[in-house]
Amino acid sequence: MPATKESSPMAFVQVDRLNDAQVEQLAELYQREWWSRDRTIEQTRKLLENTPLIVAFIDDVNGNLAGFLRVMTDYVVTATISDVIVAENYRGLGLGSKLIDTVLAHPALQDVNAFVLHCLEDMVPFYERWGFGISERTRRMRLLRKKAE
Repeated sequence: MPATKESSPMAFVQVDRLNDAQVEQLAELYQREWWSRDRTIEQTRKLLENTPLIVAFIDDVNGNLAGFLRVMTDYVVTATISDVIVAENYRGLGLGSKLIDTVLAHPALQDVNAFVLHCLEDMVPFYERWGFGISERTRRMRLLRKKAE
């Protein structure tokens, strides 16, 4: 039965590693989003192997991946939060907020000077409650180079 706002409170377990089935579920979640649609299962495995820190919430009843984010960091100067994603049937339950609360309170990240997060402009209000905002200074400095097709 899919989760709904009206259903009884759900229990989630926080994990810092995904099992094989959950990796496949993450790859499926990526396939459903415009910003990650081109990622393959092999790329998903490789990015997980090379990401120093993940925060994921697993449905305690069925073991399914409910929410996920990853962090690239040096643990001192910056931490870049990427791939904030909540499975469609768990949206509206506060998992996005729980992911951000958890990563900002993570013991390994307490010495980090600045958190970086990329999102669409319409998502900025969601992240503002944690102090994220659009910086004109960094907007002018940010460059992107993508791999040639």
